[in-house]
Amino acid sequence: MKKGFTFIEIMVVAAISSVVAAGVFLVTSSTRSTWNSSDALIQLQQELRKAMTAISDELRETSVSKLYIDSSLSQPFPNNGVSYNSITFFLNQGVDVSGNIIWSTNFVSYTLSGSQVIRTYAGSSKVTANNINSLSFVRNPSIPNVVVINIGAQKTTPLGQTLNAALDTEVAVRN
Repeated sequence: MKKGFTFIEIMVVAAISSVVAAGVFLVTSSTRSTWNSSDALIQLQQELRKAMTAISDELRETSVSKLYIDSSLSQPFPNNGVSYNSITFFLNQGVDVSGNIIWSTNFVSYTLSGSQVIRTYAGSSKVTANNINSLSFVRNPSIPNVVVINIGAQKTTPLGQTLNAALDTEVAVRN
């Protein structure tokens, strides 16, 4: 009697090994796709939070009388419920001995340029966040000291999947 495997036995093992290898490949591929999507979504949400934090932290330090819808400071920001895509305001620099707020001589402006939120202060611009596709500011007549900020973001994963995220908040100006 000869020792070894028959051709049929080898073919059965090869078929079973192929099925197992294909299953491992599918699981690995699916896991990689999920990982890439999750990573891209986390990055997108971080960009949203970064923009929202920067804008809202500074906006809290202004006054409704120091809000404008343009960087030429010709149009005060109305509380009419209309959405605007940029905001300009002055920051307080402290309080004088009489208790009056000392306002900065330079204004801060936030605008959407392409897919970036741009912060301008004292003539200098810097990118606050990337992958942003919408930015809006609204003041409602019912709550005049509150500015509603809406930010939307979009990113395409390396595998071509498009992800969207949005963040909204209400900021009460303090001064």
